Amino acid sequence: MGWVAVVVYLFHNFEEYGIAADGAHHAFPDSLCTTLNQSAYPQCPIPTEFYLFVNIGLIWVVAVICALLARKYVMMGSAFYSIVIVNCFFHIVPAVVTGTYNPGLLAAVVMFLPASTCCSSSTQASSCWSAPSSKGRCPQSAATAKTGTQAAR
Repeated sequence: MGWVAVVVYLFHNFEEYGIAADGAHHAFPDSLCTTLNQSAYPQCPIPTEFYLFVNIGLIWVVAVICALLARKYVMMGSAFYSIVIVNCFFHIVPAVVTGTYNPGLLAAVVMFLPASTCCSSSTQASSCWSAPSSKGRCPQSAATAKTGTQAAR
């Protein structure tokens, strides 16, 4: 599931900084400034470096690290979904409140919601929240040991 988050975020970033669903180019920075009651660029006080830092540093470094560690540490693969879910919230709620489209909304609804729901379901179904045991299997909890079931991987 970790790599799914990386892929859906790629599409989400394209909608925000490439071509938005309404056809606007590089629309997210102006949208964010407007939402925060600031002037549109170039007068907006939010430095353009902010977007570069967030997207390269947080998304393309942290997301990839989480995906790489997901096989060994299940929760690392799921951890990045907290950012996906929060981002989804910050796109959907304003759209519902204002009744308008914002750059990133389409990917949030079509990709973030299903991927987050799937991740949440698979994480909750798994009783393995740590590194696998030396046999390559999840250590059994007391609850799974009583029923004789093992978390599927």
